[in-house]
Amino acid sequence: MKRLVVYLVLSLCLFRCYGQIADKSDTQAYEMYLTKTFAQYYPLPLLQRIYNYLSTYSQNSNTKNRYVFNNDSMGRDYLGGWVSADCSSEGPIMCYTDTYQIGKEQGFHTSHRHYDDRVFPDSLRFVFKQGYAEFRTNYPKKSIAQKNLIEALTAFSKTAHNKPLFFADIHNTYNDDIEAYVKDMFKTSILIDNRKNQQFLRKPSAEKLQNDAGVKFVIGVALYKLWLTQQGEDNKSHK
Repeated sequence: MKRLVVYLVLSLCLFRCYGQIADKSDTQAYEMYLTKTFAQYYPLPLLQRIYNYLSTYSQNSNTKNRYVFNNDSMGRDYLGGWVSADCSSEGPIMCYTDTYQIGKEQGFHTSHRHYDDRVFPDSLRFVFKQGYAEFRTNYPKKSIAQKNLIEALTAFSKTAHNKPLFFADIHNTYNDDIEAYVKDMFKTSILIDNRKNQQFLRKPSAEKLQNDAGVKFVIGVALYKLWLTQQGEDNKSHK
């Protein structure tokens, strides 16, 4: 978890290095070129929860620490009628009806509570697979998504003044070659490549998640959006 936190801190620090004030071109470039990438299929809170679960699984084997969901009688649409038992708003979408405890202890009826103590529980696996399925449904040919992303990042780079953290990687590792960066990510990311995705599902690990180029891209896009939002709120407060 520490490495992921460090990456998030570095992302925020990089924004400060680029400048304290967002340019209008930054907002326009984000809305035009970064809102329709594969990142839209993988909410950052979901990836954070998966990472946290995988990294702390060995310490969280007791029943009281299992990832638990309760049926939300309020029926909040954005959670599909289910919320995580810790009352967090970051819980992934749930589509379960009455469920049973599964994993190490099977067959124990829990009514409207879902317990899962496996390394990658169904509650998270379902949403992760759903994101990949939606991505591939909209992009049956991965090459099309790759081409679109190359064009989007190239246009974004020319338009925006401030850029997300992954542009530093493009500069340092790929010598500003956006096409090489995207092609490499599409070959190796568990969020994009089918073979890598299946390997991760068969043998998930926090290390694979935190080192994945696609995950870092999602983090970069999410934090860039957060930064723009904060900039907008600061501007309103000063008026």
